[in-house]
Amino acid sequence: MIERAQLAVPSLDPPRLVEHHTDFALGEWGDLFIPIWLRRTHLFAAQRAIAESARMIRQHPGGIAMLTVVGPDAGPPDRAATALLAAHMTSIAAHVVYSAVVFEGVGFRAAFVRAVTTGLSLLAKHPYPHRVCDLALAARDISVALNEVSKTPITSAQIQSVVQQLRQQADTARVGQVLPPP
Repeated sequence: MIERAQLAVPSLDPPRLVEHHTDFALGEWGDLFIPIWLRRTHLFAAQRAIAESARMIRQHPGGIAMLTVVGPDAGPPDRAATALLAAHMTSIAAHVVYSAVVFEGVGFRAAFVRAVTTGLSLLAKHPYPHRVCDLALAARDISVALNEVSKTPITSAQIQSVVQQLRQQADTARVGQVLPPP
């Protein structure tokens, strides 16, 4: 397992929207990977998220943190995506230093998606710190983890702002847009 002290600190540069589709968007901020599930989580979406997280792991050999955002219109992942994502999260466990899943939706549908995601998290038995919570708690925990190794303090408010900036970028991006790595 990667030691937390090996985690690099995200830059204070703006976050980068890496890819955007109707159903999902993928973003990054330093070595913080931020998949945003907007509608359906299907096999193609899972494959793209896996490819991007693998690229980030290669780029950040000290490990990555993951902040998964489930939008208010997102449904539960389909079976193929669920199986693929669960297997991937297990396979990259040695490279993940922190993970959180946050939900933006309310009501019955959001509760159903939260229940499915929580169940998947319990089955996966993550060997790294993992939470299913709201954005404020996830941002606080990620900032604490990053500040253990940072000389430049990262605040919970900055992480929340990064998510908001990525959402805004996704709202204005062309659907199907894939941006080359820097």
